[in-house]
Amino acid sequence: MASIGMADCELGVEGSKVVAEMMTVMPSLTSIDLSENRLDEKAAEALGPAIAVCPSLTSIDLEWNELGPEGAKALAPALRDSPSITSINLFHNNLGPEGAKALAPAIRDSPSLTSVNLLRNGLDTEAASVLLKEEKPMLRTLCGLTHAETELDYSGQDLWPADAMLLAPE
Repeated sequence: MASIGMADCELGVEGSKVVAEMMTVMPSLTSIDLSENRLDEKAAEALGPAIAVCPSLTSIDLEWNELGPEGAKALAPALRDSPSITSINLFHNNLGPEGAKALAPAIRDSPSLTSVNLLRNGLDTEAASVLLKEEKPMLRTLCGLTHAETELDYSGQDLWPADAMLLAPE
């Protein structure tokens, strides 16, 4: 098992391209943390294909980046096609309704995805409804919860009504 922690390293687009190349030659990589790296849609375009082909990658943390709707569109095929990824954290990435709608079919069709965190992405209630309505046999959470939590405190998290909709089934 190999895990890489690169949170808050200011990687940006160029760094994400290097990480993507590295991922394709690390067959034992199981998790990678790229949170808080100012990654945008170009970074997602570089990382998407690497996620799809990394044979043992099960978890990727991309929280607190700037992927936006186009980044979500770039990641969607990777999530749909990856045979191993079970968890992706996309908390606070400004995905917006368009990004959420682009991810919905990929989440539904993923053979392995069990946990996605889509909270604090500026979703509207229509996008939340799209995410919630489709049957997703493997998926357990759209909020990144383990279901072992005994307490949830989202105080000061600036959640929107759509976030509450995603949390309600949990």
